[in-house]
Amino acid sequence: MSTFALRPRRCLACGVSSEREVAVSLNGERRPDLRAAILDGSFQRYPCPSCGAPCRVQDPFVYLHFARKEWITCFSPEREPDWARLECEPMEDWREGMVTFAPPLVRDLSAGFRVRAVFGVDALREKLLCFEHGLDDAWLELLKLQLHRERADLTFSPRQRLRLYAVESDTLWFGVTGANRTLGVAREALLALQEDPIAWLTPMEHLTRGPYVDLGRIMFAPESAPQEQATA
Repeated sequence: MSTFALRPRRCLACGVSSEREVAVSLNGERRPDLRAAILDGSFQRYPCPSCGAPCRVQDPFVYLHFARKEWITCFSPEREPDWARLECEPMEDWREGMVTFAPPLVRDLSAGFRVRAVFGVDALREKLLCFEHGLDDAWLELLKLQLHRERADLTFSPRQRLRLYAVESDTLWFGVTGANRTLGVAREALLALQEDPIAWLTPMEHLTRGPYVDLGRIMFAPESAPQEQATA
């Protein structure tokens, strides 16, 4: 079941407020149209009724897909610096809903769920693409880390993030936030990383300590970032 609520939203361009129906929880299995909207980037975007400027709702909501075993809490992007406190919420909600207070039939289905915390709809789209195409999201973050280390045109900063937005048979397509450009990376680059897991052991352990599997763990907590991985 998907649930929605009417909430006031203020246009950043003209300052006029209007009520919008926004998601509180979203069942991607029962609402494939909304899952598709997340994937194509149109989810909860609308023109301001006053000035026509493009607006986007980034309110928090829970995304569920039982057949795909996906339980993802999507927080507002501006709350990402507080990820260390927030990332426990989806795991606690999943445990209560699927295990602790669940009937035996639901509890039997709880194994294998991928529980994640993300910040913003673009980050949610990235996770859905990873899971749909059989990509490990932690390894994808390590690929981004390598790209930041190798490319002088990428700044390792929360204001310039790589976000996966499309997957082709031989290419991973990333949007570069804050730069209005895209970057295509051969899928072989991801496979090459996975051939040497020992070299990436420390950052991998850091990225997978909780449901928030994202380079933001490093960007927003530099004092706890892993050491540079050994180079061949």
